[in-house]
Amino acid sequence: MIYEDRTEEVIAEARMMLNEQQADGDIDILEGDPAESIIEHANRISADMIVTGSRDQNRLKKLIFGSVSEKLSAKSDIPVLIVK
Repeated sequence: MIYEDRTEEVIAEARMMLNEQQADGDIDILEGDPAESIIEHANRISADMIVTGSRDQNRLKKLIFGSVSEKLSAKSDIPVLIVK
């Protein structure tokens, strides 16, 4: 899968951003439906909150696929903060 080809590159970029901001954080790779995988993982680690970004999608794509952030806020029992 094309995403797997970039995994190490994306992880390195994320670690660099965390280091630049002097922030602590864990990086976990999840598989499956994005919203469901995030919710399952958040429950597994007893997260206090899920923080996610929001990006503009064209209307057709949003209608067909939906928005991960919308699915998270609709399905999660854990509070979700959506950052634009």
